[in-house]
Amino acid sequence: MIRRLSLIALPALAGSCFAAYQILRPYPPTNPETGAVGAAAVASNAWTGAHTLAMVGIVALMFWVPLIATRWGRGYAWLGPLAVGAGAALLPYYGAETFGLGSIARRAVADEDWSLLSTFADVRYALVPTITFALGLLALAVLGVALAVGWWRRERPRALMLPMAFGLVVYLPQFFTPPAGRMSHGLLLAAGGIATAVALVLARSATPILPAERPSDDGRTRPTVAA
Repeated sequence: MIRRLSLIALPALAGSCFAAYQILRPYPPTNPETGAVGAAAVASNAWTGAHTLAMVGIVALMFWVPLIATRWGRGYAWLGPLAVGAGAALLPYYGAETFGLGSIARRAVADEDWSLLSTFADVRYALVPTITFALGLLALAVLGVALAVGWWRRERPRALMLPMAFGLVVYLPQFFTPPAGRMSHGLLLAAGGIATAVALVLARSATPILPAERPSDDGRTRPTVAA
């Protein structure tokens, strides 16, 4: 029962968390963040809460993909490790954005020393974090394509999972769009996650179509087989 509920609930949770992250996070007028306004934005509870929700979305996705891969059979078993690898690469970077930059910003606000915000680049663009984050985003894009293909082959209705899959594929490009674009991306993931959950509910509640029965020579009924 828990497994079935998780299979249905996790995509909706992941998509909703990604949408809340994009909608609730502050968008300072400058990028990268500078000055008192930028420091206040990153130091805010909204920044911490929004990025934490993004991490919850990633974890929900990491738990859901192995479940749907198991439903689809052995040929999709590799999706689980791919999802875990993507999450393992993305979560440390999100943790640094959430807690590391938040701590720096709070110190900047307390000391009114806006020059501290220049250290954001050291956190974001150091070699190892940049490589791991890029690999995580690449894995997320591959995962989106693989999920779309697997869903198209195995599930009905075919189109309901496509918005979520597309949202995963374009997770990197959306960082370079204005706030409205990022919010739209979050809403796309939310719609896709909820649609995926609805499709799985419909699949669970559908009445199986049994083959027609015909009488056999001995008077018993046997199912007909259509090639």
